[in-house]
Amino acid sequence: PTQSEIESRKAFRLSCVAAEAIAPGTVLTAAHLAFRRPGNGLPPKMESALIGRITKMELRKGDLLRWEQLQ
Repeated sequence: PTQSEIESRKAFRLSCVAAEAIAPGTVLTAAHLAFRRPGNGLPPKMESALIGRITKMELRKGDLLRWEQLQ
C-alpha cells in the first residue's frame, strides 16, 4: 500500500473514548465507552478488557482511553 493509503486506514479506524465525563475511581462499564475516529487509541476489540477497570484520573467526554489512565 502507498503512504496515503496507510494514512487513510488510520483515519477510518475507531478508538475507545469516554462516552461521558468519568471521575477518578470509577469502575468502567459499557455505558462509559464509545467508539470514535481516528483510530490512534485503543481499538474497539479491547472493550471487554476495559470493562471493570478503575480510572486513575478524571476523563472528559471524548477523551481517548489509554492503559496509563486505568488500574
